[in-house]
Amino acid sequence: MQVVVMAIVEIVFYTANEYIGIGLLRVADVGGSMFIHTFGAYFGLAVARVVYMRDTKDSANEGSSYHGDLFAMIGTVFLWMYWPSFNSALAPGDDQHRAVINTYLSLAASCLVTFASVRPRQWQGQARHGEWGGGGA
Repeated sequence: MQVVVMAIVEIVFYTANEYIGIGLLRVADVGGSMFIHTFGAYFGLAVARVVYMRDTKDSANEGSSYHGDLFAMIGTVFLWMYWPSFNSALAPGDDQHRAVINTYLSLAASCLVTFASVRPRQWQGQARHGEWGGGGA
């Protein structure tokens, strides 16, 4: 029931956010990063704060597992394949090509900076998040 309520609240707030941004402020958001990703990030943080339970802080399920890491790697591969087309879908003409190239360059740069700045012992957990950051930037 919590998930149903959360989904309904999310749809209402996202629609209001998009109406204010596009309808009232007339903001141009070609790749959807402002309305989709930023809203999703802050809404996710708010939901996590609401449903957080202190007694599960040191749970055995908190660490990573083989299957979780495997699915994260598969997700990373799919992001590398489809994120450029997602970012360039609404761009007109030659701007599509620029959006695809910029997305690949930002993904590659985020990977390089992540691996250059993270210690080798921490690669397993932190590198995964750094690889994804470039696509939204």
